[in-house]
Amino acid sequence: MLGVPLAAFEGLLCPSQRVHIASGDQPHWQHPRCKREANVVCKAVKAADFTLLNLEAQLSHTWPAWTQNACRRISQADAGQIAEGPTPHEAAVILTRIAKAVQNQGPDAYARQSMGGGREVKGLMEALQVTAPRTSSSGHMPGRASENAPGYPSAHAMADLTAADASQGIWAAAVLGGSTMYEPETDGLIQVGEAHGWQCLTAHDVANACWGLATARHSTAALDHMMHAGLQATAPHTGLSPEGVARMKARQVTALLWGCAVLLHQPTAVLNNLASVLQSTTGTGLAKYNCRQLAACAWALSVLQQQAHPLFHLVSTQLLQRHKAEFIKYTLMQLHQVSLEAKASGMQLESQDRQGLLHTASSVWHAEATSKRNKQRSYYAKDIVDTVIGLGIQYKEEDTASGYAVDVGLPRLKIAIEADGPSHRSRNTRQLLGSTVMKQRHVRHAGWQLLTVAHDDWDELRGRQQKLAFLQTRIDLLR
Repeated sequence: MLGVPLAAFEGLLCPSQRVHIASGDQPHWQHPRCKREANVVCKAVKAADFTLLNLEAQLSHTWPAWTQNACRRISQADAGQIAEGPTPHEAAVILTRIAKAVQNQGPDAYARQSMGGGREVKGLMEALQVTAPRTSSSGHMPGRASENAPGYPSAHAMADLTAADASQGIWAAAVLGGSTMYEPETDGLIQVGEAHGWQCLTAHDVANACWGLATARHSTAALDHMMHAGLQATAPHTGLSPEGVARMKARQVTALLWGCAVLLHQPTAVLNNLASVLQSTTGTGLAKYNCRQLAACAWALSVLQQQAHPLFHLVSTQLLQRHKAEFIKYTLMQLHQVSLEAKASGMQLESQDRQGLLHTASSVWHAEATSKRNKQRSYYAKDIVDTVIGLGIQYKEEDTASGYAVDVGLPRLKIAIEADGPSHRSRNTRQLLGSTVMKQRHVRHAGWQLLTVAHDDWDELRGRQQKLAFLQTRIDLLR
């Protein structure tokens, strides 16, 4: 079981208490909704022994009726009655602390999902009151995709939650639920933030929310509003500025750019201001970035096709100056994709590469692509392969001739077939994610034609004959 003391995160006060902030950020102005006493911490997380290990006991001690009611707002014994539980603000505080503790356990996605799917976390998500309460065991389950009911987020949630609560709640939902849970809750939290104009956000809040939305594969136009509110100058409503961007730490810039790249969101104003800040520091600002952060930023700019932007030149130059020993496999693979994108736009990074990093990155990339030939394939991908076999066309599974491992390659036709599953798209808009779009560009640039098969289109086909006809028609269009 998990058992990290949440007291270790003493500096992380309620997201709305922007007086002392663990990350070291300071609020740009004091808004009335932000002026809560710094020592007023949610009663459920006061105790020094509050840990994930005794989460159930702590909640039971604080809200006995609610926990006896299986952490549901609506009483199961007396229909229509409300079981007294956490307020929306209290629920947001506890969820943020739980997510912080779980995140510090490491990258074990299974452990996170186990905690995130527990009745306590589901109950706390419901206590945010941004979605309708569960009325029975067969009713709405937090974490399951559904439309928010009329009247939600509730008036209580709108009054009790701040924009900072909403941003941290989005982050916590992503940490605890990944991309498979808490879609309606995330939508509800976005509505709360929008209603409050995302006031009193810090760079920390903006970066966390952006990371959370990307991790959850949740697209929203609210990203622009968040960035403009959280990266302003010293007074409200002044707009995004170099001064606001300059407050961002390296890890916050990295999280924001990575999130925007995943969701294919162009943060034009952020990029312009960030380039302005870094150029004014004559490159010393990027010296604070470690190799992983630089690689992630360069990768994000490549996904967004920002090679012509001054920021790309600053980041890529600094990255190629880092010692080879600082690179790990993952950063080398990102560097290879950056190089491919640069070449596709007519740029050559080789002139800046004095250590042979690009050659090393290419070798690592192709070794990794080759190793994917032995990966376990989904039923969906296997079914496509079986259908290709039925067409009698020469094929190769996990073909790497295009520079990428594609699900099925048709060498004689130079056609790459990709099974376009849910993980390639945002969960709420079905828009392709940035990494998938960049892969498709690179495959085409290598001289291959791309045939993508969306999982929902494939599922609609009935029987082998329909699948054979579907693939044959698509292939014929590309001949």
